This record gives sequence, C-alpha cells and structure tokens, in this order.
Amino acid sequence: MSNTVTYVEHLPKCDICNAPIAKYDARIPITGQWGNLCASCFCDKGCELGLGKGQLLKLRASKPKPAKMEEPSIDELETMMMDGVALATDGCEVEPDGTCTHGCKSWLMVMGLI
Repeated sequence: MSNTVTYVEHLPKCDICNAPIAKYDARIPITGQWGNLCASCFCDKGCELGLGKGQLLKLRASKPKPAKMEEPSIDELETMMMDGVALATDGCEVEPDGTCTHGCKSWLMVMGLI
C-alpha cells in the first residue's frame, strides 16, 4: 500500500461532520467526491486507503526521522556548495545554510564551511 500516507503541516477539519481533526483525504464511494474525513466519517462512508481511494494524513512533525548519514567527501561538499543544494546530516535536501524539518543542519554548516 504505497502512497497511502501524506505528511501535512496541519490536520484539516472534517468536510462531513465538521469534527476538528480529519485524518483522511479520501474519495467517498457513493458520490465519487473527495474530502477530508475524520475516522468516524471515513468508516461510515465506506472509504478505503489506496491509489484513487484515499490516504492517511499525518503531521509533518511525526514523519519518521531518517538515520544519520555518513560524512560526505570533500568532492561531495564542494558539489553542495556549487549547486546550492546541500544534504543535512540525516540525508534530507536543504539549502547550504539550512536545517531540515527534522532539525538536522546541512553538512556544510556542521563542518564549519558556512
């Protein structure tokens, strides 16, 4: 079941019952319309997860943190500086002087090159 989870900045309200938190973005089988649904409405309307059916919404802050990557080589660091796109210590792409959503700094910052 790939692509059944989408990470969002905030969880929306339910489009059906107006519950404060909707955990699903799904197609309602009876109408064919898509909406943000709370768990109760998701079940009551017979929605499913999957391609063309629906996805679970999770807060971006709850996204699993990748493992720390191995230190980049001098050539890789040089490429990061030239391209203007760097890797954070966990492997996320960031700006050379940036920090990823997991709070990890770019290797260029960690190594004192910026």
